[in-house]
Amino acid sequence: MPSGSSRIDATLGDTQSDICYQYKEAIARATAQTRAEKVISDMVVAGTDVTEEEADKIYQRELKKVSRKFSHMRYHSFLMYFGVLKRLAWVEKDRRK
Repeated sequence: MPSGSSRIDATLGDTQSDICYQYKEAIARATAQTRAEKVISDMVVAGTDVTEEEADKIYQRELKKVSRKFSHMRYHSFLMYFGVLKRLAWVEKDRRK
């Protein structure tokens, strides 16, 4: 799944708020990964050996730094975006009552 997002069961679906949350978290994880890769790259260029444990610590540190408002996406904007996905028939409404 993209950046560690949880899988949505296609037979059950999920709520828009949960999908929005996973979307924002995936953006945060991808941003932290990009930032961590830059830090690690700079360290390697400077001649420092970086272990897997150190790399993970750098990633976790960068993940904590990412503001969850980073995407500048408000819930209303997500609903508008989701409405476009529905009109394109890329998602469909759950038929259960």
